[in-house]
Amino acid sequence: MTTDLWRPQSRTPTGWPTCFASSASRPHPSGNPEPSNADKTVTKQIRSSADIIGIELLDHVIIGSNGNHFSFRQEGLFN
Repeated sequence: MTTDLWRPQSRTPTGWPTCFASSASRPHPSGNPEPSNADKTVTKQIRSSADIIGIELLDHVIIGSNGNHFSFRQEGLFN
């Protein structure tokens, strides 16, 4: 997963982040972008955590080999 998933794009004058939406992407070591059960579980945990602090997780994209990818949103897993 990218290390700057929660890095705010800007800050208010008081120092609070102004980021209200984010996305996650990462390469899959096997080259197959199909998500594992662990990928699905972690994505649910990230979405739940983000919801608590008011950030919408827009998508989680897994990058495979040869430009293949899996988008949780495109596959209907973000309902």
